[in-house]
Amino acid sequence: MRRPLIRYGVALAALVVFVWAARYAMIPAPGADRSPLVSGSAEGRFTLPAPGLMGAGASLGLLLLGGWLAGRVAACLGLAKVTGYLILGLVIGPHALGLVAQDQIGYLTLINDLAVSLIALTAGAEIRAEFLRQSWRQVLLTALGVVSLVALASFLLMLFALPAMGVTPARLFPPGLLTVALAAVVATIATSNSPAIVIALIAELRASGPMTRLALSVTVCKDMLLVVLFSIVLTLAAAAIDRSAAADQEARPASVAAAASPAGTPSGADPIHEGAQGVALPLLGRLLGSIVMGAFVGLLMAAYMHWIGAHVPIVLVFACLGIALTSEALHLETLLVAVTAGMLMANAFEESSEALFESVEDLSLPVYCVFFAVAGLRVDLGALGSIWHWALLAVGIRLAAVWVAVRAAFALTSPIPAPARRWLWTA
Repeated sequence: MRRPLIRYGVALAALVVFVWAARYAMIPAPGADRSPLVSGSAEGRFTLPAPGLMGAGASLGLLLLGGWLAGRVAACLGLAKVTGYLILGLVIGPHALGLVAQDQIGYLTLINDLAVSLIALTAGAEIRAEFLRQSWRQVLLTALGVVSLVALASFLLMLFALPAMGVTPARLFPPGLLTVALAAVVATIATSNSPAIVIALIAELRASGPMTRLALSVTVCKDMLLVVLFSIVLTLAAAAIDRSAAADQEARPASVAAAASPAGTPSGADPIHEGAQGVALPLLGRLLGSIVMGAFVGLLMAAYMHWIGAHVPIVLVFACLGIALTSEALHLETLLVAVTAGMLMANAFEESSEALFESVEDLSLPVYCVFFAVAGLRVDLGALGSIWHWALLAVGIRLAAVWVAVRAAFALTSPIPAPARRWLWTA
């Protein structure tokens, strides 16, 4: 194991040093002309694209090759390859070595959305209707228990943490409306976890069986619940912040409050009540629209595989790209669209869709490299360094809440295999 570790480690270090030297050589000298390069006549001259767009292509290559090497290094150390992808993103990101600049991350978002669609499609394909009919009670109770308990524990922690960090006014009891609103938003975010990590570990370990299916089903079900919860919490939190701002204005002198209040706002309106009334129908439409869109995509892809079935990897990439772009344009949930499409193809058109899901496995390595490395790029190490103790406490509380919720759900449902009962909480 030592020889492959040294070989992959040296190759990764050489790649990072080479890219760093190339970026350093491209930095213009003080006083040099920094104007964009142009060519052609004055009427139809050609201007190079923005520097961030140009650098994003090179950064994508760095993420692919560096991610592959980092995954190999992690595997040699007995860790999951995903760990290597994440650490690579942290090290080369804008908050560390800066090999990937902040303005380049935005251009990598489309690639990241493509990865989300492909991963969600894989997640949907792993969820079988027969398994859900047998285990729907375990899946639903576990997902509800984890969401409820983790959200509650994280919310209570944030009521103390936000004033202590100076994010909201230092008033612990009773907490202010602004603190409650922000704590609810942070708690909802802390409850979520992507199916991507579960899918990546299942693919790497080639795991299968009841525990694998249960873990993936619970993760997807939990994310569907969080889509609803986050939409409600975000709407009510925005209304609560507006109400808090209105209360602050009422405490000011009348002339100052009148000048600061937004035009057209009714004086007797309750933003929280209006927000609660206005969230139900848009949320229902968004969820139903996502399911209908996913069913349409699944039928379309199944028909293509049945009647044509050629150039499957290319068609798969364009289909996932279309899911990401269409979902964003129509304000749908990309995850729900892709999961629905994957479930429909895997359960209703299993034979014709088998070749497509084999292509998904072939594309998984570059997808995971980019997806998790981009996640590492987005971590602000400076901010993490200032609140690391709160982050560590939040992780510990979250783990404890998940363990309690999973054990409680198992106690209320039919018996399950011992490995799942012992280790499912880690997923």
